Amino acid sequence: MPDLYPYLTSLPFSDLGGTVIFILILSVARYLALRLVRSKAEDQPQLQRRWMRTVRNTYWLLLIIGMSLLWAPQLRTFALSVTAIAVAIVIATKELILCFSGSFMRASSRAFNLGDWIEVGGIAGEVTDHNIFSTTLHELDAHGRLTGQEIIFPNSLLLTTPVRNHSLTRAYIMHSFSVVTEPQPHWLSVQPRVQEIVARHFEPLREAAERERARLVRRTGLMLDPELVKVRYATTDTGNYITRVKLFCPAREAGRLESAITFDLLQLYGAAGDEAEPEAATPAGQ
Repeated sequence: MPDLYPYLTSLPFSDLGGTVIFILILSVARYLALRLVRSKAEDQPQLQRRWMRTVRNTYWLLLIIGMSLLWAPQLRTFALSVTAIAVAIVIATKELILCFSGSFMRASSRAFNLGDWIEVGGIAGEVTDHNIFSTTLHELDAHGRLTGQEIIFPNSLLLTTPVRNHSLTRAYIMHSFSVVTEPQPHWLSVQPRVQEIVARHFEPLREAAERERARLVRRTGLMLDPELVKVRYATTDTGNYITRVKLFCPAREAGRLESAITFDLLQLYGAAGDEAEPEAATPAGQ
């Protein structure tokens, strides 16, 4: 007759049968031990209770150890399966977890709220909606004007990209632009008039800009640049002249100021160039 023991022990119910037998043997031993303790009437009640407690604790300790040994292979297999499933879930939902983490970071740090003007990785706009997975912006151009386009980016971007919140100064911006001209003999002589042109266009807005700057200093405690208007000069690699203008002005006025100042500066430099041509031609005519 063939040996059936290896076959029987390999069946799924072998561990269950061993568990039942082990619990029965342990329960019988516990019952006999408690009966033995109770049978000793000559012992003091307190001593009996101590022995009974010891028997019960020993029973539970042996039960836990025995069950762990009996089910160790199955528990190991189950743990590996659970680990594999957990790893697969994490890999499959990695982006969702990152988005949720980015949303938690935004909420905990109060990086921005609805209506704020923010810039994230070169994307600038007004926050119109945000949830645990994404943030929606209405895109803004360099002058703070709405472009009409809607941008939706995943919140995972917040974990790796700095967020610039312009909500404190969204009404006013530091607007910079440059005017490039060819070299001219009288370029330096007209620079006082350049200052006059820039000041003339900015003067109607100066008082309001000063109040806004003072408000920001009081609210944030930052040391903002006291100069509301800056005009700087430089040259390009090819020798052309650059006039750089920087204004602290309302965002809605930035484009108009840039166009008006640029137009007047080009007229000024053009007129200076026209005056220089007759002077250069006089020696040749003589």
